[in-house]
Amino acid sequence: MRQKTQLKTCIMAGAFALLASTAARADCTDTNSPFDDVYCDIQVFHQADHQLNGDYGSLKKLLNPAEQASLKQGEVAWIKDRNAQCTQSDNGYEFVAMDCAVSMTNTRDDFIKSRERECASTGCVDGELAKEKD
Repeated sequence: MRQKTQLKTCIMAGAFALLASTAARADCTDTNSPFDDVYCDIQVFHQADHQLNGDYGSLKKLLNPAEQASLKQGEVAWIKDRNAQCTQSDNGYEFVAMDCAVSMTNTRDDFIKSRERECASTGCVDGELAKEKD
């Protein structure tokens, strides 16, 4: 339990340092150390997650309560799948494969944007909102 708390503390400290760091770049091509790589990866993930959250909110506004519940069901399932696929354990520590998390987040965002276009133009298709992905 203490190691998980330390990991969370390290992740939060890294996120705050990232926000203050000008060395981290979104394309991650100009990093100078493994720590810079981590900061950059966090920034790239944060950008992808922010985009997904915005698109999710836009889609949700188009939906009635039953459709919102289906969307949430799919989102919860997707989060569990992302966490299972992108988290690794080693000697009691948990690690997140950021490239996996970014890739899955971008794929989920593409799915959400497709549902938004579908719902706005022809109406939502039954069962699509509860899916994790296409």
